[in-house]
Amino acid sequence: GRVLIAGGKRGRSFLASAELFNPASDTFTALPASGGTELQTARDGAIAAVLPNGQVLIAGGYNGSSSPHSADGYLQSAELFNPAGDTFTALPASGATELQTARESAVAAVLPNGQVLIAGGYNVNGFLASAELFNPASDTFTALPASGGTELQTARNGAIAAELPNGQVLIAGGYSYNVFD
Repeated sequence: GRVLIAGGKRGRSFLASAELFNPASDTFTALPASGGTELQTARDGAIAAVLPNGQVLIAGGYNGSSSPHSADGYLQSAELFNPAGDTFTALPASGATELQTARESAVAAVLPNGQVLIAGGYNVNGFLASAELFNPASDTFTALPASGGTELQTARNGAIAAELPNGQVLIAGGYSYNVFD
């Protein structure tokens, strides 16, 4: 029943810190700011999705850095939060264990089969229509084909995603082509 709050931005600084909100007592508890109890990569605008096993996938975002796994600060890296020990573990930063497209302000939704749909967002190339799936059984990401019904019909970032009872996901709103939709 706790709520994870991780990362973000304060002024010009990108945060790796994390805290937990306990709705039973209406209290926030900061996790120690070192090692595995903070994000392994500071990030703002990342996706977060609760996986069927209770862990939380955190992926993408922006932190202003340049590295082999970041295009002008837009991140491909991913990590898992384990609520049993309140720890974060980075997934290997290569190949299928990182986002196939660096993105921030994307949407994420857990599908009935346990996989996570990640769609849209923004990166150095602009607003994104692309989508990919995260498979928690193998901790891998797979890009969906960039055509037709396997990508967003309108590129957007900052949208919302709602899992519908029939297994579909509604993605709505956000920004696209510098216009609020």
